[in-house]
Amino acid sequence: TPWSQPADLDARLAAKGWGAFDAADVMVLDALLPDPAPVDLQALDAPAYAALVGALRGSSDTAIAAHAERIANAPVSYQGFALQDDAGRLLACGQMVVEGDLVG
Repeated sequence: TPWSQPADLDARLAAKGWGAFDAADVMVLDALLPDPAPVDLQALDAPAYAALVGALRGSSDTAIAAHAERIANAPVSYQGFALQDDAGRLLACGQMVVEGDLVG
């Protein structure tokens, strides 16, 4: 992301043999209401997560289905999440995969 520190992180990783291989999207809201009420993190399965992210991206039904299939059939453990306020508005979403003792 543009906020990665140090600013030359890509070059440092490349010098160690860690090349870039896939882009990551980071989406943010302009502002949050102050002091939002506590909410629970909701676990999402692959189809629900793909539908949520696809709606945010404006993806086609075909693209959403393909995304869901890719993450449902990933060779590593996968989990999607969503965080909504009391009114059901999306505050954040994300996903993680687990492989051995690594999480990303």
